[in-house]
Amino acid sequence: MAENQSSNAGVEQALIEIESQLDDARVQGDIAFFDQTLAEDFRSINPIGKIVDKPQSMVDTRSGDVSFKSSKSDDLQVRVYGEMAVITGRATMVGHFKGHSISGQYRYTHVYLQRDGRWQVVSAQSNRVMPAWAYLFSVRLASIFGA
Repeated sequence: MAENQSSNAGVEQALIEIESQLDDARVQGDIAFFDQTLAEDFRSINPIGKIVDKPQSMVDTRSGDVSFKSSKSDDLQVRVYGEMAVITGRATMVGHFKGHSISGQYRYTHVYLQRDGRWQVVSAQSNRVMPAWAYLFSVRLASIFGA
């Protein structure tokens, strides 16, 4: 039991390091790191509910459609299940998507699989953190306009 806990602690630390490197890669627009870290079958659900695959993520980064001045993750919770791991966290970012600010705090989930001796992100989902009143206001507007 203690051996399993210490091996999980090592895996947890390695995954936390990858999360930190993802923050750096966002700011640097590091295509090579994303190519290595995102699995070929990677899928992400962004804050507006759109599914984005690895090729589109790479195009968005390479073209500069998405860019970040800063990205810092914290409040990380890592759960390891053998060759799979789930990380939940909070990211504070300053960035733009197609000229529009996407700066703010986000809660996210990353699902990792260990393949060929390395951890890769296979799935991600992020949600913008907002005050309860802002969420309720947006829900009310959506119901008024039938969205």
